Amino acid sequence: MLTDSDIMGVLPAKDINRAKDFYRDKLGLEPAESPEDGSLVYRGGHGTGFLIYQTENAGTA
Repeated sequence: MLTDSDIMGVLPAKDINRAKDFYRDKLGLEPAESPEDGSLVYRGGHGTGFLIYQTENAGTA
């Protein structure tokens, strides 16, 4: 089932702008999408990707 599906990771960030700068400056990635809620979607190869969303709870789990 999942071997034929696109999979997306979801990552929290306390400061979405700082996260965006990190992924651009350190990893050379640009967001593929910026949904209206202020989150960022990055795409990789073969249907992979990850979403970053802002939350005050980031890093507390």
